[in-house]
Amino acid sequence: MPTIVKNKDENDWGDLTMIKAYRIYSTKNNGMDKNNKISIRTQLLAFYLFLAPLDFLSVVPGVSLARILIFLPLVGSLIYLKYVKIRIDRFFAVPLFYLIIITLTSYYSYDVAFTQQRIITIVLNITVILILSMFTYNHRELALIKKSFAFSGWLTVVLMLFYADRNIIGGERLTIAINGVYQDPNYLTGFFIFPIIYYLDDFTKKKNKLSIIKMIVFLVFVLLTGSRGGLMAIIVSILFYSLMRMKDVKKRFSSIAILSVLISILGLIFNFVLNMMPESVANRYDIAFTLRDGGADRWEIWESVINNYRQSPIFNQIFGWGAGTIRYFTYNGNVAHNIWVESLMEIGIFGVFILFVFYLLYFKKSYNLGAYVVASSFLGYMIMGLSMSLYSYKPIWNILLLIIILKNSGFKKDTLQTDK
Repeated sequence: MPTIVKNKDENDWGDLTMIKAYRIYSTKNNGMDKNNKISIRTQLLAFYLFLAPLDFLSVVPGVSLARILIFLPLVGSLIYLKYVKIRIDRFFAVPLFYLIIITLTSYYSYDVAFTQQRIITIVLNITVILILSMFTYNHRELALIKKSFAFSGWLTVVLMLFYADRNIIGGERLTIAINGVYQDPNYLTGFFIFPIIYYLDDFTKKKNKLSIIKMIVFLVFVLLTGSRGGLMAIIVSILFYSLMRMKDVKKRFSSIAILSVLISILGLIFNFVLNMMPESVANRYDIAFTLRDGGADRWEIWESVINNYRQSPIFNQIFGWGAGTIRYFTYNGNVAHNIWVESLMEIGIFGVFILFVFYLLYFKKSYNLGAYVVASSFLGYMIMGLSMSLYSYKPIWNILLLIIILKNSGFKKDTLQTDK
C-alpha cells in the first residue's frame, strides 16, 4: 500500500552525508537502490523528457504528441505502486492549490471553453509532477533524467538541421517546420538552456574541453532563432551559475579564471556569428532596433492588458477573468507574451501571488539542494517568461518535476554531483 508521510520540515535529512542517505534509502524505500538499477518507469520518463522538443506536433487537433507520450511514464508507474510514498508538504500543496485556483475560474470565466482547455493542460502537467515525484530515484536514475534534458537539446539541433525553415516566421529566423506545422523559434531556445548549463557544469568541474564545443553549438543555434528573450535567459543562467560556483572560497580564484575565459570565448563566438548572420536576424540583437520595434509590439500588448485590468471590477482584479481568456484583453487578440501579465488578467492578483509562491518555492529548493545546474536553468525559464506566454511550456514543467524528484529522493546540498 502507498505510504503517506506528513513532512513537518522537508529538510528532514539534517546533516546526513550522501553515504548515510544512500544506505537509508536503499533499505527503507523501493529496494532498487540496493542494486542501483534504472527502473522501467525512469526509462520511460527519460524517453518522454528527451522527446519534449516535439511538443508542438499534434496527434489529433488539440492533442499534442507530448500529451500522449507523458502517459508512458505514468502507465509505467503502475508497476511500482507498492513503492509509492505520498508526501503531504508545501511542495505538494502549493501546485495543488494553484490547480484549484485555475479550476475555480471556470465558474465565472469570460469564455468557459478556453478556460476548460487551460484546465486540462494544467491538470495534466501538475498530475505528472505529483505522481512521478511519489517515487524515490537512485543516482543512476537521476543521472539518466539529467542526461535526457541535455540530449533533448541535441534532438532540437537535429530537428533544426533537417526540418529547418526560414520563411514561415519572416525575417529569416531559423525554426522547425514538420508537415506544415512549425514551432515558434522563441520556444526552441528553451530546450538549449539546461544543456548549456549542464555542459558548463561539466567543463568547470572536469575541465572537459569538449563541453565548450557543445556549448558553442547550442549558442549558435540560439542566435539563429533570433530570440532575444531566449538569449537573455541563457546569459542570466550562465551568470547565475557562475556566481554559485564562485561561492566556494577554496576554488574561487580558479573558478573566476576559468569562467572568465569561457565567457570571453562565448562573447567572441557571439560577435563572430552575429557578423555571419542575415542582417534581419542580427538586427534583433541590437538594442536600438529593439527599442524602435517595441519588443515586437510587446510593450503595446502589455499596456493594453494593464489598461483593461485597471478598468476591471474589483472581483476580477483579484480573481481574474478566467484562465485561457487573455486574447479577449489584448489590443490585437494575441497572447500577452508575458506569463505574469497574462496571469494577472486571467487569474487575478491572487492567482499571480500563488504562481509566484509556486515558482519561488521550487527555485529556492533547487538552490538549497546545491543543484545549481537545475536552479540556473529554472531561473533562465523565468526570464523567458517575461517575454513569452509559457503557461504550458514543457521545459518549465519538466524542470519543476526534476526539482521535486531531487527533493523527494533525499539528496542534500554538496552531495548532488554531475553524473555522466
